[in-house]
Amino acid sequence: MTNEKKKILIIGKGAVSSALAKKLHENPQIGEIFIASGNGIPSDIYKNIDYREEDITGLLNFVLENDIFLTIPTSEKALKSDIVSFFQSNGQNIFGPSKDACNIALNNVAGKKFIYKIHAQTSKFGIFDKMPQAQDWLKNAKFPVTIKTNQYNGLGDRLVC
Repeated sequence: MTNEKKKILIIGKGAVSSALAKKLHENPQIGEIFIASGNGIPSDIYKNIDYREEDITGLLNFVLENDIFLTIPTSEKALKSDIVSFFQSNGQNIFGPSKDACNIALNNVAGKKFIYKIHAQTSKFGIFDKMPQAQDWLKNAKFPVTIKTNQYNGLGDRLVC
């Protein structure tokens, strides 16, 4: 059994990735920690690497070239590119949901429909393909109201109110 410290790659930017790196750094079995695409802020805890979060081939090459033990995607872009299935099919350790498994969390329409289908408690909602439909629904809605769109997620332009 080897006592070599393990290298970790976190894919994502912002507070979640930085906090995860900080927590992992506390483990004595963890060696170098890399973040792609990092926030660009120098750190003693992790190294920023210059890869786009959805560049799954480039990230896989980085993992192979640098003997990365575990990859953890925290980025929606990485998850939507199905990095988990891609890395698993290439024999790499990766911790995260596949694209299909995280669809409910990333797709507002699918998430609301699922919650409604299983009869879980949720606020009243409407799903609209056209802006005038949403505007008509909002005229009679009780406020406060949250409006979400799947356009941001690249999964269509439906509005969920």
